[in-house]
Amino acid sequence: MLIIHIMRIGWDGKDMEKDPLGNELDKNHPWNEQTNPKPQEAKKWDDKYTWLKCPRWQSKGGKIYVVEVGPLARMYITAVSKKVPESTGKSLKFTLPRTNRIDAKVPDAMDVEWKMPSKINALERIRARAYFHAYTAYVTYNQVLAALGAIKAGASKVWTKYEKPKDGIGVGIVEAMRGVVAHWCIMKDGKIQKYQIMTEKGTYDGIDVVRTIRSFDPCLGCAIHVYDGKGILRKTEEIGTGCTI
Repeated sequence: MLIIHIMRIGWDGKDMEKDPLGNELDKNHPWNEQTNPKPQEAKKWDDKYTWLKCPRWQSKGGKIYVVEVGPLARMYITAVSKKVPESTGKSLKFTLPRTNRIDAKVPDAMDVEWKMPSKINALERIRARAYFHAYTAYVTYNQVLAALGAIKAGASKVWTKYEKPKDGIGVGIVEAMRGVVAHWCIMKDGKIQKYQIMTEKGTYDGIDVVRTIRSFDPCLGCAIHVYDGKGILRKTEEIGTGCTI
């Protein structure tokens, strides 16, 4: 993963030459990234300035790609990987269970199949979002059944003590409500030495046609930081939800 197209001062050297698998890391990889701001002159609004990061995927051959994310990407990867019984390699086939709710529009069990599209476009992203809701309900239902079965069998342990290492690296890539968010961390002597984050941009702005192209993604932040002008930083944290890619 590379970081390009961001206005700030460059840097030399690397904190990490290779990843844990032995692959060489670029200077622009988040584990090697440095945040050196290049602020513009105060109230000079006409000049270009941005804090936005533009992530790209670099293959081993050096070629750089734009990455598709969101429900379509999640459905696509699940379908093609054949890591779950519902995956056929070209589609996802599953059955939504029967419901006892009287007001349900479709109370009976329903067979559902999402087929991988031949082309990626705005319509396919929206279609994948609808199917993803159905697939999420299916997965959640089966996980609840598995959890109940484990509890009945006496497997009630839900937490394992974690000993924090003094030195280490970490990466977490999840899908928040408004898109993909990624974190890269380097720890030394029990403290965070470097922390880089790629957060999603709000996708709810703009005219209706733009919202359609962006697949109606809402923006729900997990944390709120407020500076009241008197030197007091107030912080309110809430538990957010995210789905792994």
